[in-house]
Amino acid sequence: MNAKQFEESRITELDRANKDYEDAKGNYQRMVRQAISEKDPKKRDEYIKTIEAENIRLTRVVQGLVAAWTEGDTKYSDLAQNKVADFEKELEDFRHDIEELRSGNDQLAQLKTLFNTLTNENASDRKTFYGYIVAILVLLIIVFVFFVYSYASSVVSSVTETVSNVIAPPPTTGYV
Repeated sequence: MNAKQFEESRITELDRANKDYEDAKGNYQRMVRQAISEKDPKKRDEYIKTIEAENIRLTRVVQGLVAAWTEGDTKYSDLAQNKVADFEKELEDFRHDIEELRSGNDQLAQLKTLFNTLTNENASDRKTFYGYIVAILVLLIIVFVFFVYSYASSVVSSVTETVSNVIAPPPTTGYV
């Protein structure tokens, strides 16, 4: 296998691993939501055990992603460093979340805190996205206003020149 094929297969594996991560994270969030909405404490305990197992799975997936991003020399070295840093931060967050969940007396409050942490990350991404959309719309409005102003000023100058030619025609230099 040559270097190009190796790199292509590695990128394909990274894409698959990222998809596995997104699936595991979505499942993790779904489990936390279900545990929060569960009224029966015994069933909630079962959900918590499932959440702990899912947390362990998610931790392994993130560790695999970190290993995959750090192995090999790619043209995406800056991207790899950023991804590894992001995954290591999330890995630490998942470990911290599960420790709090295990040690907390009020598991429902811990679950709600965990869920809010997970959803706030998505909310901040949405706010950034909406901010960019608003900025683009404002820029488009400014461009439109300048276009209308430019067109109106050229029309006004054309009309002014025509009117001035009608009222006072340019002097002629010939003898009549």
